[in-house]
Amino acid sequence: MLPENLKDFFRSQEVSFALDCQRIPSLMEFVVALANSGGGIIRVDCRDPLYVSSTGLNPPMELVSFEDEGKTYIYVPDGPLKPYVYNGKITIIKNDQVVYAGREDILRLAGEKDSDFTSETVKGVPDNFYDSNLVNLLRDKLEEIYGSGISNPFEAAGLVKNGNPTLALLLLAGKDPSIYIPQSAVIVEGTGSLNMNIPYLVNRLFQLISGKIREVLLNQGLTEDKIHDCLKVSVEEVLINSLLHRDYTVRVPNLVSIQDASIRVWNPGLVAGENGTPDPGYLYIRNPLLYRFAGIMGLASTSGSGILKLRKLSLLCNFGNIVHEIDNGGIKTVLNLKMTYQSKRLTERERKLLEYIKNAGYITRKDYERIMGVSERTARLDLSNLVKRGILKKVGKGKNTVYELT
Repeated sequence: MLPENLKDFFRSQEVSFALDCQRIPSLMEFVVALANSGGGIIRVDCRDPLYVSSTGLNPPMELVSFEDEGKTYIYVPDGPLKPYVYNGKITIIKNDQVVYAGREDILRLAGEKDSDFTSETVKGVPDNFYDSNLVNLLRDKLEEIYGSGISNPFEAAGLVKNGNPTLALLLLAGKDPSIYIPQSAVIVEGTGSLNMNIPYLVNRLFQLISGKIREVLLNQGLTEDKIHDCLKVSVEEVLINSLLHRDYTVRVPNLVSIQDASIRVWNPGLVAGENGTPDPGYLYIRNPLLYRFAGIMGLASTSGSGILKLRKLSLLCNFGNIVHEIDNGGIKTVLNLKMTYQSKRLTERERKLLEYIKNAGYITRKDYERIMGVSERTARLDLSNLVKRGILKKVGKGKNTVYELT
């Protein structure tokens, strides 16, 4: 965690590298080198505006920068997700110089932090156990990172060790990981057990959730496109967080409950911290090997950003609050839905009205007549009915009367 007073923090740190304007194009190679070598501070001596973009950095990383008198200081953290890569290249520091990592360096970095449960291996897994599409996706991603010259990219990445697959590989690409990891199953209340790899689990759970609560969100005035986009990202954040960071040493499956007013996901083991409370500001990655390659496959987002993303989505998508709480030896995440229009069946005309007000902020009776193509009498009756049902509120008097969402 960085202190609130970033100015004092940066000035108290030793600068690892000082770059000038001409070396800005190679800035991210220095970032990756520091991330792979323990972290540090980069100072860029250049009065030109500096935009620090982490596009091309994999796994994603939060970079913190501070500007002071024409100099930009960039804080590069050390973390458990090594090796970090920029545009397919891995750089490290040797003899105070930035160099490209060799095969031995890559193997060392890939295995440096893999003491978690999902880095353990399993013997005797048949070739037909894997989903070929996911295996090919992983292989393509690994060859982008480690180069096509490596005969076995899975070995180079640490996903296969001494010819045996890790539990992380089974969870990411196995057809049914629960054969070897029974606790990897997800129990969905009212549906039963889902025994799939993590990518398929997320898709299947999204289908189940969207099928059940789609009508609720439509009745809130959300469009089909917005429901899909908002719900998909939100559900994926909740589920990925639960599946990647859960404690797989506990032989209990994840539990999912899909209700009219909420989505509840429970997993064994704290995912945000080990201090007894789910602290969103404390980054704790329980299964770094699994997390790293889930990120490479495009499943995991920037470290520590999931909870913040959910909070933003709850506002943008008209969801209710999001609750993280300790529950029965694990952590429960509850994504609540605003039930303003629950049990109040809306017609297509009413949904169209709500979408208009969401964009314009209000509607007048004359606007309603024009947009809906109805008479003055029908407009008055419709608007009055929506006020009585608690969906709209009437503001102002006479010619200044407008209708807003409650």
